Amino acid sequence: MKSPRQSSLFPVFKFDLNRTLIEANNASMPLLEKWGWNIQEGLPKKVMTEFPQIFHSILSQKPSDIIVSMDGFNVRFCIVPFPEAGYVGMYAYSLEAISGMARTSFPVKSEVEPSVTAN
Repeated sequence: MKSPRQSSLFPVFKFDLNRTLIEANNASMPLLEKWGWNIQEGLPKKVMTEFPQIFHSILSQKPSDIIVSMDGFNVRFCIVPFPEAGYVGMYAYSLEAISGMARTSFPVKSEVEPSVTAN
């Protein structure tokens, strides 16, 4: 049985306090491809530059929000550090179409593909 995080239609990422990706669900795959981020790799510098809130959230150990635009959508994420557990969760919670964009649905990978987790 899939966990709620794995079967979520919203992207979910889990990375360690050194910003190395340790888990991602199916819905996160388009963003991972866009950012060039893979399991057991550090968060790309271009992402840290565009979204410094990620770094500040890790340092302050306080949640923060970011908005990521992709394929005609704004995806809102909550970044929640869990320092005692050694990881940060990045959870999408809202998906809004950008007006005037042609796409009608967010690109989601096939349900057949498993979520990816570091070994």
